[in-house]
Amino acid sequence: MIIICFDGKDTIRVRGRGIGLRLFSGMKPHEACIPRLDGTWQLSYGAVGEFLLVPLAGGLDVDTEWDWKRVTSGDVTVDTLPDDDGAGGGSFEFAIHFAPSNTERAASYRPFVAPVQLLVVLGLKNAGKAGLARMVAERYLNFAGKNGLALML
Repeated sequence: MIIICFDGKDTIRVRGRGIGLRLFSGMKPHEACIPRLDGTWQLSYGAVGEFLLVPLAGGLDVDTEWDWKRVTSGDVTVDTLPDDDGAGGGSFEFAIHFAPSNTERAASYRPFVAPVQLLVVLGLKNAGKAGLARMVAERYLNFAGKNGLALML
Protein backbone atom coordinates (compact mmCIF):
# COMPACT_ATOMS: atom_id res chain seq x y z
CA MET A 1 0.00 0.00 0.00
CA ILE A 2 1.19 3.52 -0.82
CA ILE A 3 -0.25 6.67 0.76
CA ILE A 4 0.35 10.09 -0.82
CA CYS A 5 -0.82 13.31 0.82
CA PHE A 6 -0.26 17.05 0.80
CA ASP A 7 1.42 18.38 3.92
CA GLY A 8 1.03 22.11 3.35
CA LYS A 9 1.07 24.12 0.15
CA ASP A 10 4.54 23.10 -1.04
CA THR A 11 5.17 19.62 0.41
CA ILE A 12 3.96 16.16 -0.54
CA ARG A 13 4.48 13.21 1.79
CA VAL A 14 4.71 9.65 0.45
CA ARG A 15 4.63 6.50 2.57
CA GLY A 16 4.63 2.86 1.49
CA ARG A 17 4.56 -0.56 3.11
CA GLY A 18 5.11 -3.95 1.50
CA ILE A 19 5.78 -2.41 -1.93
CA GLY A 20 8.30 -0.13 -3.62
CA LEU A 21 7.81 2.97 -5.73
CA ARG A 22 9.73 4.21 -8.78
CA LEU A 23 9.77 7.82 -9.97
CA PHE A 24 11.21 8.89 -13.33
CA SER A 25 12.06 12.24 -14.89
CA GLY A 26 13.52 13.01 -18.29
CA MET A 27 15.94 15.92 -18.06
CA LYS A 28 16.47 18.75 -20.56
CA PRO A 29 19.62 20.84 -21.07
CA HIS A 30 20.54 22.90 -17.98
CA GLU A 31 18.30 20.85 -15.69
CA ALA A 32 19.95 18.89 -12.91
CA CYS A 33 19.62 16.21 -10.26
CA ILE A 34 22.13 16.93 -7.49
CA PRO A 35 22.92 14.91 -4.35
CA ARG A 36 23.22 17.13 -1.27
CA LEU A 37 25.43 16.56 1.76
CA ASP A 38 22.43 16.01 4.06
CA GLY A 39 21.26 12.91 2.09
CA THR A 40 18.58 14.73 0.10
CA TRP A 41 18.33 15.06 -3.69
CA GLN A 42 17.60 18.34 -5.48
CA LEU A 43 15.95 18.26 -8.91
CA SER A 44 16.14 21.63 -10.68
CA TYR A 45 13.98 22.40 -13.70
CA GLY A 46 14.46 25.67 -15.62
CA ALA A 47 10.81 26.43 -16.34
CA VAL A 48 9.29 24.97 -13.16
CA GLY A 49 11.54 25.37 -10.13
CA GLU A 50 13.15 22.95 -7.72
CA PHE A 51 12.00 19.79 -6.00
CA LEU A 52 13.81 18.39 -2.99
CA LEU A 53 13.44 14.67 -2.19
CA VAL A 54 13.93 14.03 1.53
CA PRO A 55 14.08 10.39 2.73
CA LEU A 56 12.41 10.05 6.15
CA ALA A 57 12.27 6.24 6.55
CA GLY A 58 13.99 3.66 4.41
CA GLY A 59 16.00 5.28 1.65
CA LEU A 60 16.11 6.48 -1.94
CA ASP A 61 18.26 4.99 -4.70
CA VAL A 62 18.77 7.70 -7.32
CA ASP A 63 20.21 6.72 -10.69
CA THR A 64 21.50 9.49 -12.97
CA GLU A 65 24.75 10.59 -14.58
CA TRP A 66 26.03 14.03 -15.49
CA ASP A 67 26.03 14.73 -19.24
CA TRP A 68 28.85 17.22 -19.89
CA LYS A 69 27.86 17.78 -23.54
CA ARG A 70 24.27 18.76 -22.71
CA VAL A 71 25.25 20.40 -19.38
CA THR A 72 22.54 18.43 -17.59
CA SER A 73 21.87 15.33 -15.59
CA GLY A 74 20.86 12.30 -17.58
CA ASP A 75 17.34 10.97 -17.11
CA VAL A 76 16.62 10.37 -13.43
CA THR A 77 15.19 7.21 -11.86
CA VAL A 78 14.38 7.20 -8.15
CA ASP A 79 13.59 3.89 -6.42
CA THR A 80 12.45 3.67 -2.81
CA LEU A 81 14.42 1.40 -0.50
CA PRO A 82 12.03 0.11 2.19
CA ASP A 83 13.34 -0.64 5.68
CA ASP A 84 13.66 -4.37 6.27
CA ASP A 85 11.12 -5.52 8.86
CA GLY A 86 12.25 -9.15 8.52
CA ALA A 87 8.87 -10.27 7.15
CA GLY A 88 9.11 -8.85 3.63
CA GLY A 89 6.76 -5.97 4.44
CA GLY A 90 9.27 -3.16 4.88
CA SER A 91 8.23 0.48 4.66
CA PHE A 92 9.51 3.77 3.29
CA GLU A 93 8.61 7.41 3.67
CA PHE A 94 9.84 10.56 1.98
CA ALA A 95 8.87 14.19 1.49
CA ILE A 96 8.93 16.19 -1.74
CA HIS A 97 9.36 19.95 -1.26
CA PHE A 98 8.82 22.52 -4.01
CA ALA A 99 10.17 26.06 -4.32
CA PRO A 100 11.03 28.35 -7.24
CA SER A 101 14.66 28.23 -6.02
CA ASN A 102 16.78 27.46 -2.94
CA THR A 103 14.64 24.57 -1.74
CA GLU A 104 15.36 23.55 1.85
CA ARG A 105 14.28 20.59 3.96
CA ALA A 106 12.18 21.22 7.05
CA ALA A 107 13.91 21.35 10.43
CA SER A 108 11.63 18.49 11.54
CA TYR A 109 8.67 16.53 10.21
CA ARG A 110 5.45 15.86 12.06
CA PRO A 111 4.15 12.27 12.28
CA PHE A 112 2.75 11.06 8.98
CA VAL A 113 -0.83 10.80 10.25
CA ALA A 114 -0.95 14.52 11.08
CA PRO A 115 -1.22 15.79 7.46
CA VAL A 116 -3.88 13.20 6.60
CA GLN A 117 -7.31 14.70 7.18
CA LEU A 118 -9.30 12.84 4.55
CA LEU A 119 -8.38 9.38 3.30
CA VAL A 120 -9.61 8.28 -0.11
CA VAL A 121 -9.15 4.56 -0.70
CA LEU A 122 -8.50 3.37 -4.25
CA GLY A 123 -8.58 -0.41 -4.65
CA LEU A 124 -6.31 -1.36 -7.52
CA LYS A 125 -7.92 -4.80 -7.74
CA ASN A 126 -11.50 -3.63 -7.21
CA ALA A 127 -12.90 -1.03 -9.64
CA GLY A 128 -15.89 -0.53 -7.31
CA LYS A 129 -13.64 1.01 -4.68
CA ALA A 130 -12.31 3.50 -7.23
CA GLY A 131 -15.90 4.66 -7.87
CA LEU A 132 -16.48 4.98 -4.14
CA ALA A 133 -13.26 6.96 -3.80
CA ARG A 134 -14.40 9.41 -6.49
CA MET A 135 -17.75 9.84 -4.75
CA VAL A 136 -16.09 10.48 -1.38
CA ALA A 137 -13.59 12.89 -2.97
CA GLU A 138 -16.35 14.87 -4.70
CA ARG A 139 -18.55 15.01 -1.60
CA TYR A 140 -15.74 16.23 0.64
CA LEU A 141 -13.87 18.35 -1.90
CA ASN A 142 -14.19 21.53 0.15
CA PHE A 143 -12.98 19.76 3.30
CA ALA A 144 -10.09 18.17 1.42
CA GLY A 145 -9.03 21.45 -0.17
CA LYS A 146 -8.81 23.13 3.23
CA ASN A 147 -7.33 20.28 5.24
CA GLY A 148 -5.29 18.11 2.88
CA LEU A 149 -6.11 15.08 0.80
CA ALA A 150 -4.52 11.66 0.99
CA LEU A 151 -4.73 8.85 -1.54
CA MET A 152 -4.09 5.24 -0.55
CA LEU A 153 -3.09 3.05 -3.51
